[in-house]
Amino acid sequence: MTRMIKITLVVCLLALTIPLPHASAAGPVTTTKLSSAKSINPGNRVTVLQKAMYLQSGEKRHVRARIDTTSSTDKVVALTLSITCTNASGTVIGKSRATARNHEGFDGPYKITGRLPIYADALLTAPAAGTYTCALEAWTASSVISDYHLTAVANDTWLQTSDTDQVGAYQWTNPACDSQGTLASCTYLGAGTDTSFLFYDDGTPRHVWTASSSATSVDVAASYTLTTCYTNTSSCKNESIKPYQKPSGSVVTVMDATLQLIQLDATNHTCHTTTNKIRATISDPAHHYAISQTLGSIPIRSDCGSRDFLVRVQLDHISGQPVKVDGQQSSAALATAIIKNR
Repeated sequence: MTRMIKITLVVCLLALTIPLPHASAAGPVTTTKLSSAKSINPGNRVTVLQKAMYLQSGEKRHVRARIDTTSSTDKVVALTLSITCTNASGTVIGKSRATARNHEGFDGPYKITGRLPIYADALLTAPAAGTYTCALEAWTASSVISDYHLTAVANDTWLQTSDTDQVGAYQWTNPACDSQGTLASCTYLGAGTDTSFLFYDDGTPRHVWTASSSATSVDVAASYTLTTCYTNTSSCKNESIKPYQKPSGSVVTVMDATLQLIQLDATNHTCHTTTNKIRATISDPAHHYAISQTLGSIPIRSDCGSRDFLVRVQLDHISGQPVKVDGQQSSAALATAIIKNR
């Protein structure tokens, strides 16, 4: 990704305390909707929405963001959605959590023509008692055009925060992978390796999560970004993938992504797996592809003899360009998974 600078803008907000069906939440949530359209000009990162919360030390909140965007141009431009949480003095807590996808223009081939929605998730853990502000931020840029803007669509752009402490919740983050893809810790698929498990065998520290004794079910949310690696792209500077790269626009890339919640047995082996599978068809103009998957209210099975879980995403390269799995960068993490007690 390109360097992004945070700025704060004043916008009109409408807060609603209703859960939306596509967001998993353990307990009540507050959804702050964008009440009027917001322009996103190229260059700096723009605060579209924000929500302040007072938290005790150690309290956790699941923050989920959705931005729905239109474009003033028919050219392809970059779009990044990020969630950034700060304390009362403005210090960022951890890394921003982000996803990205190129906007393919006002006639872009989306469910609603020209309107591109993407999602991101974050788990805020308060390091001390105080007020914390989480912001939905957007960034756009282009190497071929400067006289354009994106627009965040009112009502369909929102920031959702859990209202109560998400006790025991945990957040996975995959290893570092710079925007040019030069680090050894980057994961590439479709270049000799066709399957990888995000948050599991990609260098992510293995973490077995234990549900609380009072929980009856669990919720999982994952949001992450894949990048197509066509010939000469500056996003995939890795010599080993060159024999597999093809000219931009010559193929469409197909990936299968399966979010897996695995309940373990008493011997630390798989007892039961719950999945959410999607097929992603990625064009080279889209280049970056933001994926969001959830599993809600998954019962904790008593016959497994354990309350331990693993979370991972199985990524299968089916055809097309090699693909880079985006990771931690200087100011943002582009792959996140969260598990919560319910």
